[in-house]
Amino acid sequence: MTNEVSPNLVNLQSPVDAALAKFDENDFAARFWKRDATLWSSDTADAGPIEALSGWLDLPSSMKSAVPDLLALAQSVKEEGYGQIILVAVDESSLPALVLEQALGRVSGYPELTVVNREGEVMGRTPAFPAGPAKTLFVISAANEDMLMMPGVAVLYDRVRQVKKERPGDNFVAITRSGTSLERFARELHFREIFINPPGIAPLYLGLSYSGLVPAALAGYNIGEMLNRAAVMAEECHKPGLENPGLYLGSILGSAQVPNRPGTSLVLTPQIEGFALWADQLVGIETRRNLLPLDETLKGVGVADRLVVSLQLSNQKALPIERMLKKLEDTAHPIVRLRLKDLADLAAEFFRWQFAASVAAALPGLNSAVK
Repeated sequence: MTNEVSPNLVNLQSPVDAALAKFDENDFAARFWKRDATLWSSDTADAGPIEALSGWLDLPSSMKSAVPDLLALAQSVKEEGYGQIILVAVDESSLPALVLEQALGRVSGYPELTVVNREGEVMGRTPAFPAGPAKTLFVISAANEDMLMMPGVAVLYDRVRQVKKERPGDNFVAITRSGTSLERFARELHFREIFINPPGIAPLYLGLSYSGLVPAALAGYNIGEMLNRAAVMAEECHKPGLENPGLYLGSILGSAQVPNRPGTSLVLTPQIEGFALWADQLVGIETRRNLLPLDETLKGVGVADRLVVSLQLSNQKALPIERMLKKLEDTAHPIVRLRLKDLADLAAEFFRWQFAASVAAALPGLNSAVK
């Protein structure tokens, strides 16, 4: 199995075992891949919405065909001397790109990737903008229709046109779904590229779609290997019970997130701390309970048996984190240690956590699949 997991579940062991047994009894993994909406709701009216939001399951395999074109785009942008990629993040679909940017940083010879929100505020840190408008590629990403963003995109376009009279649209790439105002605007102004995401994917689940892969490719990250790692994880998630890393983590998260439990905290190797922002929103939406700050656990706020999930790079032993986990284990906290071989495994973790969050949402008391 990709990405090692070491659990010490203490008093969560019994509910997790019960959840796994129930899932296996119901053939959950196989039915999940068949988009069986009855896993989350017995109401036939819910079947359409649930099935319509499961397109992310296919991304690790379906997006592989896009890799050559994305690498060719990245190479042309690099050769034309662009110094910066600015990803304008309109919604949660850009969070995985922010995770990768914060973890991987700038690749030698490639433009620097910077993620900003629709107001132009930098997410995560405050870099300089040395390239100037003419040598900056703006990636405008919106998972759904968003009219509020269009005036801001027009302002960016005018800024580029003031310094680049010919083909200012070459400095823009759009990522959206079919039929949005952004797609129409991009076609009218002859954007360099327009990427249309597959249908049926909620914004937080778009990390392995064009929303995550386009900025990653432009920044020089190895998107082919990332998809390979995600594909291995997806294959593992077809298996039953303990052999299924998504089903197993989902059973743990779901058992910890039910209303009568003290919840979950996430601790990460410093280089991948940005993962927590995305995971928090994902788990919060699917279980209706956000992840809790770990410092509260250490200060004794709340109940002592809160679940702590640790996500660390195998080649970076963080002794302060290990000491912290040992202290928590000694006070009967359930601990789950997830270890990544390297940063390319982040793509596998995107898939594992998406699968796990969906599994958790199927547990009694947590069902929030139809929103």
